[in-house]
Amino acid sequence: MSTGPLLSPRRSYRGITVVIVLIGVLLGWGFRQSLTPFVLDKAEPLITWSNGAFEPGRFWFEWQKESRDATVQKLEAQNLRLYNQLAAVGRIAEENQELRSLLKLTLPKAYEKVTAEIILRSPHQWNETLTLNKGFESGLAVNQVVVSGKGVVGKLIEVTAKTARVQLISHPESLVSCLIGKNQTPGVLSGRFRQKPAHLRYLQNFASLHSKDPVVTSGLGGIYPAGLILGTVLNLKKKAAMPAPEATVELSALKDTLRFVVVLIPQASEDPS
Repeated sequence: MSTGPLLSPRRSYRGITVVIVLIGVLLGWGFRQSLTPFVLDKAEPLITWSNGAFEPGRFWFEWQKESRDATVQKLEAQNLRLYNQLAAVGRIAEENQELRSLLKLTLPKAYEKVTAEIILRSPHQWNETLTLNKGFESGLAVNQVVVSGKGVVGKLIEVTAKTARVQLISHPESLVSCLIGKNQTPGVLSGRFRQKPAHLRYLQNFASLHSKDPVVTSGLGGIYPAGLILGTVLNLKKKAAMPAPEATVELSALKDTLRFVVVLIPQASEDPS
């Protein structure tokens, strides 16, 4: 009786190989499961350092932050330059407007004008003066009147070859004969420093004044020509016990910061002979 065919050697080798591979896989898996925690614990500092040193995202975000900061600084510098340019343009526009008002200034009869720039301001309220960049070489002299496009500034009290000093009408020693309102009520304008409105003195008994009445020079006294603007009546107080009202005046020319002014120079009288 014959027996069945025996297993071929090739098939037997294949089965053994599969078994060996399975055993190897199982051993490797078990070895990995047992050694992985130990290896990871020992390698943790190296892994942490490598993640921080070679993490591409960190470099990307840092580069983006540096680029953004540089852009912000550049924009801030540009904004500062533009702000300075706009401020300079604003100052130039104000100066042009001031010069235009001086060009349109109507002069009293028999007077010429010399335009001057203010180069020095009194540092303290007790010294209510300005210094101009013109002097007697330009025809300036003591007691000549200084005006702006808005009214009287003051008078010259000291003159050198190239400079002149102006006493403002806000100076406590400044007294200007004036006329107030439509009724041309006479009075005297007395300075009380720029921080305070000027004061009207020597008003007539029962003088009729109103708030916002214009105050102009009367021409009396021989220094200030008639008709120059001094200011407007600001506050008015009338008391029954006092026949004359008390009034303060807002000085028109000193409300704004001045840069240029005009000095009124009397024309030389012609010799009739």
